Formats: sequence, C-alpha cells, structure tokens
Amino acid sequence: MENNTTKRYRGWSNYATFRVFHDVLSSFDFDDKVSAEDVRKIALQNIFLDYEMKNGSHRVEEYARIMMDLVDFDDIAETINADIKNIK
Repeated sequence: MENNTTKRYRGWSNYATFRVFHDVLSSFDFDDKVSAEDVRKIALQNIFLDYEMKNGSHRVEEYARIMMDLVDFDDIAETINADIKNIK
C-alpha cells in the first residue's frame, strides 16, 4: 500500500502540502520573499484563528496539528518565491 503522506500530489510534495496551500495560502497575495517558517506561521494562524475549544474538540485540533506536521513548507515557500520572481 502506498503512503499518501509522502506521495507527490498535483505537483506538490504530498497531499497535506497541496491542501494547506490550496485551502489556506492560495488566497494570499505575497509581495515579498517568504521562508518556510513564514508560511507555516501564516497557515497555523489562519487554521486556528477562530478555533474554540469545546467538548471533544481537542481531537479536531490534534488531527489538524498532525496534518500540519506533514506539510512541506519549504516546497510552498519555494513556489511562492518563484511566483514572486516571475511577476517582478
């Protein structure tokens, strides 16, 4: 059985990377170069922005954080930086 956490997905390092870029980061207009840490912080802030702990919701947060650990933020930062370079 193939591991979906390491298999390339739609040109991205893996499915988690694709989903975080597509669902969270693709709506941002980046004007300046970013680092992997920059995009990780932006993604985490946006994913958990309106998150409110309720009964049983600790599992939702735990699964979201596990998925975030699978994201290749270097891949996302390189893509964003290449797009900025091509625009300028």
